Amino acid sequence: MLFRSAWKASNQCTVEGYERALQFLDLALADHLDHPLVLARKALVYIDRSIFGLSPRKDLERARGLVKQIRTTWKGVDLWEATLAEACGKMTLDFAWDEAEGVFSRAVAQHSDAQYHPLYLSFLTARGQVHKAIDALQVAVEEIYHGESVVRTDLAFFQILAGRLSEAAVTVEAALAIEPHYMAHVDAAILKEAEGDPTGAYKAIRKSTLANSAMPGLKFLFAGLSGHRDVARAGFEQLEKRRKTRFVPASQIAVAALGAGRLDAAVHWLRIATFDERHIHMTMMN
Repeated sequence: MLFRSAWKASNQCTVEGYERALQFLDLALADHLDHPLVLARKALVYIDRSIFGLSPRKDLERARGLVKQIRTTWKGVDLWEATLAEACGKMTLDFAWDEAEGVFSRAVAQHSDAQYHPLYLSFLTARGQVHKAIDALQVAVEEIYHGESVVRTDLAFFQILAGRLSEAAVTVEAALAIEPHYMAHVDAAILKEAEGDPTGAYKAIRKSTLANSAMPGLKFLFAGLSGHRDVARAGFEQLEKRRKTRFVPASQIAVAALGAGRLDAAVHWLRIATFDERHIHMTMMN
């Protein structure tokens, strides 16, 4: 029951959702001290939170620490969640992509669920295998997670990356029909931009308050691309100022800088996102 609650909370893809997921898993650990499966699931939540959370590098390091604890305390126990977390660490913390590929392959061999994880799919995409990622997610949507909106948002994102825009439009519509998850609004905005409609993208991203909170830079990127350069400049300056008192992902400041036409600033913040914060979307650039 606690595992299911943690999974549902994690699938919200929000800071609050990940925090609840970790709380559920800590309750499970209270009943089953240092149980390897609970530790492995917790490592995976940290990996997931590194995408949308407030401290990506720290979360990646926390996940690596839990994997080390499992390997040290429970010799001979090999769980796919721990293996996947290990692979993500090699990819993002070490930039050891060839090593990561072998560990990812081992995770997928251990359990089919590993092949549907967003970071494994991101790895495939960065390796030029986006269509393989799409094939895996289509199986997940049709046969396993049929009623889950968030899996469809993953599918739509990779369809957009592959240029399969008409398919992505159908997927986004289906995701929104199941649940208006903020990531579906994000996908809808990215899709509009990919279709050459930055004004539509700006309108789409503004439909979700949560999307603007989780990914604040996107609104200013699309504002700038749609001709509202003054909004983009003000937003970029606002995010830079906010960063001085609380965490704002460098990746989001970078995309806001692009919207504002500040290319040098965008490169500066992209470097921070990649090398200091180790944000997955940046390390995907390999």
